[in-house]
Amino acid sequence: MNYFLEKWGYSDTLPVDIKATYLINILSMCIMYVYSPVYFFVFENKSLSVASFFVGCSLLGVLVLLKMERHFLAKNMLVIILLIQTAIMSTLWLDKDSGMNYFFFTFTPASFVLYDIKVFLEKKIIIAINIASSTLLVISEIITVEPFVQTSAGVLTAIRSSCILVTLGVILYVYSFFINDLELLHAKLRQKANTDELTGLGNRRVLFEAGRRIFARGGKQQFALLIFDIDRFKAVNDTYGHPAGDEVLKTLSGLVTGSISRSDIITRFGGEEFAVILRNVVDAEALEVAQRLRQTVEAQEIKTQDGRLIKITISIGLTCYSDELQSFDEMIRRSDIALYRAKDSGRNKVVVYE
Repeated sequence: MNYFLEKWGYSDTLPVDIKATYLINILSMCIMYVYSPVYFFVFENKSLSVASFFVGCSLLGVLVLLKMERHFLAKNMLVIILLIQTAIMSTLWLDKDSGMNYFFFTFTPASFVLYDIKVFLEKKIIIAINIASSTLLVISEIITVEPFVQTSAGVLTAIRSSCILVTLGVILYVYSFFINDLELLHAKLRQKANTDELTGLGNRRVLFEAGRRIFARGGKQQFALLIFDIDRFKAVNDTYGHPAGDEVLKTLSGLVTGSISRSDIITRFGGEEFAVILRNVVDAEALEVAQRLRQTVEAQEIKTQDGRLIKITISIGLTCYSDELQSFDEMIRRSDIALYRAKDSGRNKVVVYE
């Protein structure tokens, strides 16, 4: 199925409404092509079989429009075909006891995944689809005409049962798009809320949430916190410009990420200031990591987009976990104090809070 869809231009990277158009159209085609032989061989009714087959063929036109990237026309064609097919089958072809009109209940959820309610025209189409499907549902229940296809009560009951099952399946299938869309939106919002846009690192929220969680374990896991910032970063912005300053911040974040363990937590604390939680380290190991990080940054030349080279240094304040600490916030305060001591004593050094 995926191979077939990809040949027609389907991709997981498509917007949700276009993906829904592809998949709902394929689902509708499959239903029609399944009904066609069932009507022919099980119910022995050629008319219904031929009608279902031709509806399935007409839905191929929707795939052609999708292939041509005429997405808006494809959506409208899909809805019109299914509305007409449901209206005719439930009022003219079969007795209303067949349950074909249950398919009208699928149009409301489908309209919200096929169209974007934020777009004015598509919002109007959603309203029109819901009015049309509701009106046709009422009409199918009210009018009484001699059906084109005569079937026995047993056959009508069988068709009605299948219509109920298929309708419920389609509704659940369509609502899965809502669920997936909400999950993706939630994941994006959560990532945006926890990620620094420039560097892609975690932000202050991540630092405090992770730090307080680790601190709550007490002495079960030895860890350390280091806070560092770029020495004379304002001079970098003034000399090379803010775009170059942004490049420095991004390069620095990559250097730090490559210099620490995968289990450690690095965040952009704010401005040119960063914070790292070093996990599973004793005091001497934490100091060694901090010194290695400082030396790595000092030795690095950062190339700007215009080809200029910038060298920077960092000052680091380090606090290691101890039983006397009352909270992770106190570790933040102590590391800040140690950082300012590193600044005041000449920069480009590591100071451990004591």
